[in-house]
This record gives sequence, structure tokens and C-alpha cells, in this order.
Amino acid sequence: MKRWGLIIALLAGCLAMGVLAAMVASGATRPGDTTTGSIATTASEPTITLPTTDSTTTVEQPIAPGVKIGGVPVGGLTPTSSARSSALALRRPEPRSGSTSA
Repeated sequence: MKRWGLIIALLAGCLAMGVLAAMVASGATRPGDTTTGSIATTASEPTITLPTTDSTTTVEQPIAPGVKIGGVPVGGLTPTSSARSSALALRRPEPRSGSTSA
């Protein structure tokens, strides 16, 4: 019977802590507070408009030297060409050890 009392006391404590945490998270105020309950706002950031151009060109930067993908060296290649070369290399079957071709 003593254990049930302990379990009920622990559950009641957890319930109380959960309610308290929910009140803190929701920003609930006490009835005696003199604030209006509104959230303080800050001044808005100024809007910056950048000039746009009609023609957009992006140049792919090469991958750093010495980088390998799945054992395939791709350093110095662009991301597009490295993806293509590593995909082709990974599709090739690896030679079996111990097998000889006649």
C-alpha cells in the first residue's frame, strides 16, 4: 500500500510540473499583473532593394583537390562532372579476386 502512495505522489508532482511548464511556455500572466498582455514589438527592418539583371550566369566552382567519392578521385572537377564520373565508375562491376579470364 505504501508504494501506491509514492506512485500517486510522483504522478501528482509530474502533473503539477507539467501544468507549470505549460503556463510558462504559453506566457500566461498572473491575475494581478498590470501589463496588457500584449507582446512588445520592435521597429521593422528597412527594406533593401538590389538591382537585378536579366542575364544570370552561374559558374560551378571546382571541388578541392584530393577529394574522392566512393574511391573515385573527383578533385578539381565541377560538381556536375564529378557526379557523372563517380556514377559511371560505381556502375562498373569490380573484378573478383581469384577469378581468371580465359
